[in-house]
Amino acid sequence: MAIQINLRVDEGLRAKLVDSAQAHGVSVNKEINDRLTRSFADDQFLSANQNDRTLLAILHLVGASMSAAGQATAFVATSSMKGAENWISDPTAFAQATEAAKKVLADTKPQGEPLTELRIDVSKFGIEFADTILEEAATGNWRSSDTSERAKMLHEAVGEKLAAQLREIPRGALMLSVDVGADAKALARLSMPTKLE
Repeated sequence: MAIQINLRVDEGLRAKLVDSAQAHGVSVNKEINDRLTRSFADDQFLSANQNDRTLLAILHLVGASMSAAGQATAFVATSSMKGAENWISDPTAFAQATEAAKKVLADTKPQGEPLTELRIDVSKFGIEFADTILEEAATGNWRSSDTSERAKMLHEAVGEKLAAQLREIPRGALMLSVDVGADAKALARLSMPTKLE
């Protein structure tokens, strides 16, 4: 049941809400409601634990670095602000944005060396889990009931254009090197992000 509330905002914020609502094809009321809902989901994510807060900080660094490198590269390549704004569609700019992301991840990794001898071969986990998550984002389909909400959330988040691009890329199956038995459900739960409303 929806309840009406009165809200006063300054003109600058109102203009941003109107622009954002138009860009999303929704009413200003729905835009405000959606933004408030996301803010509570963000609060839930941030309060979960220190690891989630650290991950979010790293993701912010990756995003800011990619955006800065991508925009600068696209501006040089196109000599225009319009080109800089559309950097994410430019292969040269995206390549430099990828390098920026790699640099942030290298500089924020934990100290020490990865373990090489574990009871399960994890050497391909990064690629295999990424393939699984990219497939979920592309299709909205999931490989187990433990990841159904994640698949729906990711598919909705990437939008149809990026989902179509992701569907064009062949994906391998998540193949664990040994039978992990009961550990499989625990692995699926570990890879679940906090649910976003």
